[in-house]
Amino acid sequence: MCTAALFPEASWKVLDTGNGGNHYLSVETCLNLTRANREVRYIYNRKRIHEEISQLDNTTIRRVEDLIDNVKRISEKHKKKDVRKPKFWWSEDVDIAWKEKSEARKNFNNTSSEVNLIEFKRKAAIFQRKKRQEILKKLQEFPEEVTPFTDRKTT
Repeated sequence: MCTAALFPEASWKVLDTGNGGNHYLSVETCLNLTRANREVRYIYNRKRIHEEISQLDNTTIRRVEDLIDNVKRISEKHKKKDVRKPKFWWSEDVDIAWKEKSEARKNFNNTSSEVNLIEFKRKAAIFQRKKRQEILKKLQEFPEEVTPFTDRKTT
């Protein structure tokens, strides 16, 4: 099984050897990392995808290709473009700090030790500092960008 977000990024093939005789197929999955850094992001409704996949009829699925086609169809049906725009102050430095903070949070949630707590607090403080610096820098640059012809929506 894989998540709906990873499914379009993967290529699938059925291996000749089965597990448990003819009852279970072996499927090999390979992720195509070249498409992982695309600009358009999608939001998947995982609950509806799970509901539809759990209601698939096993008599209609005879081959792995049938399952793959059904899962692709279901995941495409329940995906939409992410229309959220990043904050005006979001930059590459803030993004790196956010990812480091998120990783430290995962480590702390997995192993609740004092070392992980200290690391998480440190990364959170670094993120907040970089965020404040970027906001201040953008607010100082903003008056220079405004002209009499500037659209009201941008201000």
